[in-house]
Amino acid sequence: MSPVSENKASVIDTGFTELLQTIEQSAAALRIAAQTQQSDDIGASIAAQMGLPFHANAEMARQAAILRLASERLTQLVTPPRHVLFEAAGSFYATLCMKILVKADVASVIEDTNASGVAAGDLAKKVGMDKELMSRLLRHLASKGIFQEVSPGVWANTANSRAMAHAPEFVAHLDLVMYEGSLALPYWPQFMDARSSGIAPAPLSPFAMYAANQPFYQWIHSSAPAALGRGANFNAAMKGMARTEGVPFLPADYPFGAKFPAGTTVVDVGGGLGSLPALVLPAAPHLKFVVQDLDAVVKEAAARGACGEWVAKGLVEFVVHDCFSPQPERLCGGNVFVLKAILHNYPDSKASEILTHIRAANPSKLLIIDRVIFPQFPAHAAAEHQPDSDGTTLRDGAAPAQSLVVPTMYDLIMAALHGGRERLFPEWTALLETAGFSVGAIYPMRASTGQFVVECVPAELAR
Repeated sequence: MSPVSENKASVIDTGFTELLQTIEQSAAALRIAAQTQQSDDIGASIAAQMGLPFHANAEMARQAAILRLASERLTQLVTPPRHVLFEAAGSFYATLCMKILVKADVASVIEDTNASGVAAGDLAKKVGMDKELMSRLLRHLASKGIFQEVSPGVWANTANSRAMAHAPEFVAHLDLVMYEGSLALPYWPQFMDARSSGIAPAPLSPFAMYAANQPFYQWIHSSAPAALGRGANFNAAMKGMARTEGVPFLPADYPFGAKFPAGTTVVDVGGGLGSLPALVLPAAPHLKFVVQDLDAVVKEAAARGACGEWVAKGLVEFVVHDCFSPQPERLCGGNVFVLKAILHNYPDSKASEILTHIRAANPSKLLIIDRVIFPQFPAHAAAEHQPDSDGTTLRDGAAPAQSLVVPTMYDLIMAALHGGRERLFPEWTALLETAGFSVGAIYPMRASTGQFVVECVPAELAR
């Protein structure tokens, strides 16, 4: 047998066959999980409302994640290497198509005109585009499951593109990624050169280099012509992102009610308008929340009547606090603290500062709700860790199955816009140790792009 033939046999034996077995096993397990799910499960109800049939329970979501990861690897395996690289090199054309078609709200126009399909000529007239060019944009996205040509020259939505129809907050989230991201993009080479050369002070981020050293959050509310309306778009995008990340599943994914006894105070640091207590309290009304944020946000919460029912019952209180300052004395001693999508905005030095102030408040627990990146070394299901009801400890080193497409993209988004980062699990444990915390268990958020509830305790309590 020639070396080439031996190599082919090796690939099929150790890669292709193994991946097919994983796909077959997970598909069978997913079918069983779907058949045995409980109709009264809170997760099943949320999944039905969100149109996510493969996330009705945690086991279904786990098997779906394995299927996606194995399918991605199978696609890479059977595609010629140069084709994989060429697709990566030209991936910005997908962003170009998205940017144009999202701005024209093509998905909504299709739904309003004829959901079963709209002739390209009619669609082009309605959105004010050249028929031929529009069709070519649609056809490229159709190769990715976004829009479909149901018959020659007739275009309809797929489940994916339909998610953009009449969804202004989700569209704002997409626009944030594309617009602000495109402003930062040209500055990446300079940013990397500055970081590698050790120039001091190093620029905060590629976006800050574009914005004359203004941090992202300052720029979006500035008078710069390019920033017009971007603050409002960002606020809408954050609402859209919550649904994109499957945040409504949080009460099903982490047992707040069972974990904490009646009267427990949960301090939501940087909690905005109170989205966390609004989700948790219906399932755990025995808890009390203190939502901390900057003065402008607390005033907005009051003006909007955020969490009005729970505020009236004395279960939610909005408090002005800067997370880079020590915690108020009255909140020190035995409370539960939460950092939801906060620490990924910051490099380790600033993140450690936030954590140190919380540790000084002597909490009973700290919950970090954020992305955790697990490099996926094995290609088969056997190495995938199966979490139990007490969460995943990861002490055996196994990682939950996780597609890295979006988590690694978010990592670059955080670097580009904020100088922040998504973190690997060992990076999380190292960061937490600098502030005197130890990781106990982690709980996957089933419909997120790699987010987990990371349950931490003061280091001395973990011994």
